[in-house]
Amino acid sequence: MNYDNVTTRLLTVVPQIRPHYEKEMEWLEEELPHVLFGIMVVPFIIKNLEENKPLDVMFNFIEEMSLSSDERIQELVVVSIIESLIVEREIIHHAKSSMGKRTRELCDDIEREFGY
Repeated sequence: MNYDNVTTRLLTVVPQIRPHYEKEMEWLEEELPHVLFGIMVVPFIIKNLEENKPLDVMFNFIEEMSLSSDERIQELVVVSIIESLIVEREIIHHAKSSMGKRTRELCDDIEREFGY
């Protein structure tokens, strides 16, 4: 996986997100990973956590991203996913219990940086 194909990989690994992707691509002029992950992935995670639906596949994918050697992918995890999730204080602990080890470490680091 690399930054240029991360969205394609997401759609393959987490096919339930495709309707959200198609809806957003109706108005987006180009496929921008940071924008798509912010407006598509984070709300998907929050909604599914609130409804107690399993997110193992999504969090396994995010863990794979967190372990990537491509710094742009790691930045995508931190900026477009974790920074958005940590402000959702009522669900972040539930989200962290589903995260892989590296993603949880990144989340803990960002929470400390933000003073949580």
